[in-house]
Amino acid sequence: MSTADASTAHPTADAAGASHGLRLERVVLPVRPGHVASERPPVRIFLGTEPSQYRAERVFLWSIEQVRDPSRRYEISFLSELAGFDRRGWTTGFTNYRFAIPHLCGNRGRAIYNDEDQIYLADPAELFDLEMEEHGYLSIEPGDTSVMLVHCERMADVWTLARAQGETKKALHARARQVPGLHGELAPEWNARDAEYRAGRSKCLHYTTLHTQPWRPFPSRFSYRDIPEARLWHELEASAHRAGFNAFTSERPSSRYREALSATDAPERAAGTFAREIGELARRAGAATALEFSRAKRPPLELDGIDVASATLASLVDAGAAAADLVVCVDGLEHVAPADAPWAVDALFARARRALFLAVALPPRPRPQRGMPPVGTVGTADWWLEHLRAASAHHPDRYWELAVLERPGSDVAKARFHVGGRRLENDGPPRVWVLCDDKPGNWNQSLGLAQALGWPFERKDLRFHRAADWPNALIGSGVQNALFGASKVGLDAAASSPLEAPWPDLVIAAGRRTAPIARWIQSETRGRTRLVQLGRKGANPADPFDLAVAPAHCRLAPHPKRLETTLPLAGPPGPARAEAAERWRPIFAAAKAPHIALLVGGDTVRHRLDAGAATELGRRVARMAEESGGSVFVTTSRRTSADAVAALRAALPEAAHFYAWSRDDADANPYQGYLALADALVVTGESESMVADACATGKPVSLYPLAERPLGPLARVAEAVVVRALAAPQTHRGTIRPQQGLEYLCSRLLEAGILLPVRDLSLMHRRLFEAGAARPFDGHAASAPAAPAQGDLERVVARVRALMGVEPGSPEST
Repeated sequence: MSTADASTAHPTADAAGASHGLRLERVVLPVRPGHVASERPPVRIFLGTEPSQYRAERVFLWSIEQVRDPSRRYEISFLSELAGFDRRGWTTGFTNYRFAIPHLCGNRGRAIYNDEDQIYLADPAELFDLEMEEHGYLSIEPGDTSVMLVHCERMADVWTLARAQGETKKALHARARQVPGLHGELAPEWNARDAEYRAGRSKCLHYTTLHTQPWRPFPSRFSYRDIPEARLWHELEASAHRAGFNAFTSERPSSRYREALSATDAPERAAGTFAREIGELARRAGAATALEFSRAKRPPLELDGIDVASATLASLVDAGAAAADLVVCVDGLEHVAPADAPWAVDALFARARRALFLAVALPPRPRPQRGMPPVGTVGTADWWLEHLRAASAHHPDRYWELAVLERPGSDVAKARFHVGGRRLENDGPPRVWVLCDDKPGNWNQSLGLAQALGWPFERKDLRFHRAADWPNALIGSGVQNALFGASKVGLDAAASSPLEAPWPDLVIAAGRRTAPIARWIQSETRGRTRLVQLGRKGANPADPFDLAVAPAHCRLAPHPKRLETTLPLAGPPGPARAEAAERWRPIFAAAKAPHIALLVGGDTVRHRLDAGAATELGRRVARMAEESGGSVFVTTSRRTSADAVAALRAALPEAAHFYAWSRDDADANPYQGYLALADALVVTGESESMVADACATGKPVSLYPLAERPLGPLARVAEAVVVRALAAPQTHRGTIRPQQGLEYLCSRLLEAGILLPVRDLSLMHRRLFEAGAARPFDGHAASAPAAPAQGDLERVVARVRALMGVEPGSPEST
């Protein structure tokens, strides 16, 4: 673990004779217990960072903990928010701080500089101990100092504090290049930038492309994309969560901890403000004791039958602090210094035996300033939720609620709630609603997921007016929020199931028209209801939902709340399939085996099944059945045109069992019976839901491709937007340029769901073929069973259980 202290650089005289002192925060990784201290000097590292990079800072430090020499001392100083620097034109909030390192070290010794967007894969002591010969600094290029080893004495006259504060980075690099031999080349493995990473060889991985950084520090500035190398960063963060690792701790808080709590003059917020919510939580948690934290000592909250004590947030640093069943903090948490927020939240969790109720007011959002670094997420709801989720991973048996006020002094009746952690035993299994529109492909997914979760659920059938045909994502946030953010506009309430209290803990839905209804339900519970939205149109954009699930071939913009699958979800075979099997068994028993089921889709925006194509499909499947000595069972769908139905029927032998889909004759549909009883299945490849159902059976599945149509005008526009959004123009250094201009605009259009990329069904097919879950149609009946494509459903179920705080085997799981 780390210790931390605050250090003030010793004032020194610069070339002009003025005296300067810069306040730094420093984290010390001491010699580990049980190891003899090395005689080598401490490894001195300066980390360029800013408050919005709190996640990156933590993972950077944790990466050093994984690879460092346990017998050596490491001193990591944070170069953040230093006074006296002209930050205009900086790409980041710390661009020029690195050039002050000689001054900060008293122009003596050596030091490593790192940007915060890096992780060590090898001991930084190896870098610190490198032979520098006569060089003043080592880096991969003279103009790339994002990782460098600095000889402070040799650089003292080149990079002075005054120059660092007033000149540009380009000018400071130029000064160094003017001195022959001052720059020395650093091996590239010490600064492997994004795709330059090589497993087993790279020693420091640098996430240098700003719009692909895995922790997404500036969502208002960039539309983020995923990269393969992000996996390493996320694995490190997850292990830091489990270990409860933080840069600063209650034993060693930042120098600003007490200062920040005492500096504010904001009015106090009494716990009684949320007395009803706190009392209800105490009842559900079965709390006998409670501990209330606030900025100043005051009489504790009164809760009937509960022993309540009070303490100040400043006392979180005291050893041996008391614990209680319920911890409450509704006043002062937002005034904790940003560097201390992670450990302060973790300390509150540590003092709660069962549950926590916390409240924060959001600060006014600073407006981006032209020519200045981007505005980050510090103090936002997402920022607090990151800290709560990290603490929850360290303390997984606590339940928590967070009330978010839009601004200090705002009406608490309008607070939005976020809930998480371990579900309380007294709450029982989650109350689940499944929203079903009139499209079987949608509600089959939702019901399948609800059945797989194993909790009781209510099916809510929804019917819509024509207003629901308007797109959910409209340009203009005011219109979008009023009509299509959280809204029942378009719902035919008289023809739909009632939507009223008691409200659900979880809503599962699929399809575009159900998404505004799900969000309206969440607004009625002030955020307490969790939303799981499925599908390409409904779950896009992803941000309004707690979990958005869509197949990878939909090519939607990546998002932390999005889970990509290979196929749409297909639930476990339910009673309906067993009943269908009994109903259709006599017909199958009378037909020659093998029994080949042909599941037919039809026309889409991208695919065509006309009479000629239907005739060819029928003839090829008929030959397959004839060669194998079997029989054919056919069902069409709502997308199969009348001409295609007639042509298909005519091309098949008279003995084939043929069902033409009809809205008025749904009870006669043998689809579920075919899935249960067929020996092999042939499915037209454009029908995602039928392919998913077929592959879930584990039977041999052949995919029959339909001819593609040319892209229409809107689809061509969407594809052009995708191409431009994914463009990766490079800088003169060979790295990808930060997202800007058309790349940024096109990425935002996709992220907001205003334009949908064209589905790439060939990607779905390739994945299924590679997994052995299906094979291309080749005119021959397959006899070997396929590998069941069930991994998607299991992954989604696991994510939903984690979202709801329910572990398999717990009392709440059934």
